[in-house]
Amino acid sequence: SDHFLSKGQFKKTSKSSPNSYAVLFCGGSNPDKNYLSFWNDCALTYQLLTDVYGLPKENIYVLMAGGPNNTKNVFSAKAKQYVDMRLDLDRDGKNDVSYSSKPQDVTNVFNLLKSKSANKQFENLFVYVTAHGICSGGEMTSWDGERIYANNLANEIDKVNAKSISVVMNQCYSGSFIPALSKNGTATNRTIITAVSPNETGVVECGNSVYYLNC
Repeated sequence: SDHFLSKGQFKKTSKSSPNSYAVLFCGGSNPDKNYLSFWNDCALTYQLLTDVYGLPKENIYVLMAGGPNNTKNVFSAKAKQYVDMRLDLDRDGKNDVSYSSKPQDVTNVFNLLKSKSANKQFENLFVYVTAHGICSGGEMTSWDGERIYANNLANEIDKVNAKSISVVMNQCYSGSFIPALSKNGTATNRTIITAVSPNETGVVECGNSVYYLNC
């Protein structure tokens, strides 16, 4: 099973956003729970950001699974079938994934963005997340069983000097991240969109099969 998206999914616009930045996080825990749909969602978002919203590719930081050095058989496409992780998200022949989804790489990326925004405020920071949420709330999967916690992600995002911050979270129980990311509703420059409420899974039962909302 090949990856879904093809080159040129969206008509390019003339829009330019040279001072906006994005972080795309794809954390699937391990190959058994790292679905090809996660890759597809990130590729879709990547192409939207570049072709429609005009973000320069160098302004987009992609953190995916085990990173660019761990690409063999790490996405489960069907039961007992695995595919290699494609590093090129828009089929232009260049690798777009530079980091793993592990907590240390999350810190590394946001430290870079802190440095870049220190002397020149970003117009916008966009953060996109697709992963598995943990039922206890305020946690999501990273690679090799590691986890990212809501308070830690909030602290990382707080490092960035941006005029506005937009966060889209696709994981189960994603609503549980809202209090930390919004500073309990006091943050004035943030838009936070989650796929489900704090107590909802992102799974839909269909017959004897289970489908994820983002598949």
